[in-house]
Amino acid sequence: MTEPVRRVLVTGASGFVGRQAVASLLRKGFSVHGTTLRGSPSPANGVIWHRADLLEAAERRRLAQTVRASHLLHLAWYVEHGKFWTSAENDRWVGASVDLWLEGLDGGERVLLRNG
Repeated sequence: MTEPVRRVLVTGASGFVGRQAVASLLRKGFSVHGTTLRGSPSPANGVIWHRADLLEAAERRRLAQTVRASHLLHLAWYVEHGKFWTSAENDRWVGASVDLWLEGLDGGERVLLRNG
């Protein structure tokens, strides 16, 4: 009997915390899918990258349908230095986070985290 594929979607995968999490997940045998908003993330052996604006509902749905993750590690958040503590942008991220959490998994575990 073969073990099911453990496919994890890591938002914020190219950030400080995300890079550490990705390395650990790869060592543990996960199929890792990372998100990026713009630019090219540092290449990481084994990571499948998806470009998505997580604040856009259509892009969250597309990402969820494409990846069909069994696990979600949500680390993306608004982190502009000096502004993130009180920014109204946080309200948008709360809604996007909950939506991603509810829609983003293919019947798998739900782990909701944020950095910031």
